[in-house]
Amino acid sequence: GMGRVTRSFYRIVMRAARQHDAHPAIKGLIVTQRLQFYDRQGKAWVSMDKAGTAANVAHATSALVRELTGGGIYYLPARSAADIARTAFRQNMLDNDNHDFHLDVTMACIRVLEQNLARGRKLGILDWLPPRSRAPEELFELKLADGPSAGHVLLAHPLLVQSALTRAVIVLVQYDKEKGTFGLVVNRRVPLKVTDLLDTASALHGVGMSNSVREGLKAFEDNGVYRGGDVAMHFLSILHPHGDLPHAQRIAPGVYWQCDLQAAADKVQRGEAKASDFKFVLGHAGWGPGQLEGEINNQTWLVAAPPTVAPEFVEEGAIRPAEE
Repeated sequence: GMGRVTRSFYRIVMRAARQHDAHPAIKGLIVTQRLQFYDRQGKAWVSMDKAGTAANVAHATSALVRELTGGGIYYLPARSAADIARTAFRQNMLDNDNHDFHLDVTMACIRVLEQNLARGRKLGILDWLPPRSRAPEELFELKLADGPSAGHVLLAHPLLVQSALTRAVIVLVQYDKEKGTFGLVVNRRVPLKVTDLLDTASALHGVGMSNSVREGLKAFEDNGVYRGGDVAMHFLSILHPHGDLPHAQRIAPGVYWQCDLQAAADKVQRGEAKASDFKFVLGHAGWGPGQLEGEINNQTWLVAAPPTVAPEFVEEGAIRPAEE
């Protein structure tokens, strides 16, 4: 009878879930649907599901699959697919009023998992000796934060590939849930030096335009320039560890944003600072109210607590920067 069919489904789901747990790379192949998008004009997240969610098999399946991959669009390794499948199956089977609906969802989940396993077989993933599934904290040797807040570091999820922010490392400079947030990508070198900025006056809005700024920049003319994001490309930011400089704003322990350039140049000339202590960043990355929180829920970003020592900001090699 019905009990035997249910048990058969349960066994199939559990077998597929355990295979996903055994091979983290298989889980990484699962792409879940976006349930909402950020409306920049309305400054809010908008649900993409117009049909109402209660009796929508596709929506329920998507929600369950999303849980299997850690709760977001992109997969994180710390969740057990078998545990989630077991819990969901038991809860659903107790709901006698919606028995057929839950069986439909179960069949849909089996389809998703089996198709994903077939993809993995085709790619040869099931033949690999699977690595031990490790939490992101271990992989990155950093302390993940509940965050975000100013000074925290955002690491782009490795599966975020079709984006200008692929493999980006971003230091949050200002964080405000109501007004919006901005940060600086710190691992995107551009083929410019500070000396090139001396010719483009518009690049210097961030530090104020004056002769003293121009003079100050000369002490750093061999410094490289980084692309901080796609917003306000004329805006120049300076990251450095010198909290004693005028106008330096502390964003994390040992990390300051902006300063009086002339004072910085004087400090370098006195031998009390190195020119290489100062990182010049054009443009920034920006998020509207609530936008970053939604992206973090989707696991687009891993949020790391600020380093406790003045970091040599992530350079080529430590986390491989994107190919430009």
